[in-house]
Amino acid sequence: FGRSPLPDTVSLPGNTIHEVGSVLIRDRLLEVMRDHKITHIVHAAGARTSDCAANPLLALESNVMGMNIVFRAAIEAGTIEKFVFLSSAALYGKVDQKIDESYEIAPTSHYAVSKAAAEMVVTGLGAESKITTAIVRPGFVMSLGNVGGGAKLRINTLIASAMNESEVEVKLPRRIFLHAASDLAESIVELLVDNRA
Repeated sequence: FGRSPLPDTVSLPGNTIHEVGSVLIRDRLLEVMRDHKITHIVHAAGARTSDCAANPLLALESNVMGMNIVFRAAIEAGTIEKFVFLSSAALYGKVDQKIDESYEIAPTSHYAVSKAAAEMVVTGLGAESKITTAIVRPGFVMSLGNVGGGAKLRINTLIASAMNESEVEVKLPRRIFLHAASDLAESIVELLVDNRA
């Protein structure tokens, strides 16, 4: 599900459907969830750091209100079992030491503040619903930069590989932060490797 049609140069696995829509349009989200009987959601939509800095209201609309609309549509659809939100390690601010989830967040940008607020939406609505929720705070969402031999490792590539192959090698950055509102951090892994996803 994305804002734009896929370019002609992009080919998806045979069992994949790409739907066009906005996270701000509840009826479209609900239509897609119901039509395809969606059970798992990996939410990675949102405004980028530079866009949030240039337009703080966009950060609130896209990252916070968008999350609220998506999660409420998921509850209304009635088919969603698991919801994974890709947040950001930017919530911790600038940190030069080893930390874990008990480390206090200190968002220092419009982007990080909006991601923190989006986490509040996931945590609050997740507690009110029967949907298992998990929040991941990776250092990078779209790319981990150069990983051995100059190759770029991207979330999109991992998901595409997982749909085509029985085994997928995942190289993680030096820091990855996991938080699960339901105390089920393993649901992140289950969701990403579960062939029903």
